[in-house]
Amino acid sequence: AAKWLSAMELNNVQWLLADLALIPQIRANLLVHGMFHRKETVEDINAKFIEQTWGIEIPDKDKLSVRKWCYSDVLYSFKSIYLLGMKAYYSELLEVCGLTMRPVERENAWKLAYSEDFLMKHIDKCGELNQCKELQEFISLYETKGNVIPIWPGGNVHKGQFWCYDNPDIYFNDPKIVGQAISFFETKDKSFMIGKKSVIGGAYKKLTTEKYVGMGEKAYRKYITHVVHVISGRNKLLA
Repeated sequence: AAKWLSAMELNNVQWLLADLALIPQIRANLLVHGMFHRKETVEDINAKFIEQTWGIEIPDKDKLSVRKWCYSDVLYSFKSIYLLGMKAYYSELLEVCGLTMRPVERENAWKLAYSEDFLMKHIDKCGELNQCKELQEFISLYETKGNVIPIWPGGNVHKGQFWCYDNPDIYFNDPKIVGQAISFFETKDKSFMIGKKSVIGGAYKKLTTEKYVGMGEKAYRKYITHVVHVISGRNKLLA
């Protein structure tokens, strides 16, 4: 069924009683697969909101009109969050080498777990993670405006290269970055990135990459609860 039905269509089928218990697992697996096959980015989905809220006016070529434009980025990356969950739930699949997560079974010493082919290969083996309540809540909020932020030119690329698994709690609170981050977000009305219930100065302001990749199942679920609260809180403030 998973090959020809979407997660939303599962309830349209007359299932045998013996199969009903499998529906939550199938639905969860399909939702996770869908996250890796999304046709639009979070920024694309929220493009109008981003432009209206944080855009700066730039004259068009004819100089007779202006348009609004803004550098933006996803706040919490699904790929990063899901990979962390795989490490927390299934340590037999990947291991931490220094600060790098690598597949336990790999054809060479440099193979990274932070690759879509590795993740896609193992999604259906991660049933417990896929059904994790906190992860499902994160998925439900992933495309909302609370999960997009304005960012300075080059900031999204730098965050991706910072050895922090694209994690905003690590990146924006890092001593080398936090001053720039505060200065930038304070100039952006309605960024809602600073404070005890947000990212900068928030509950995970002391999170490091080492602590991040070392999370176990309990710590992971607690962290995803934080992620959900941050996104939900920003959604309310940005309404």
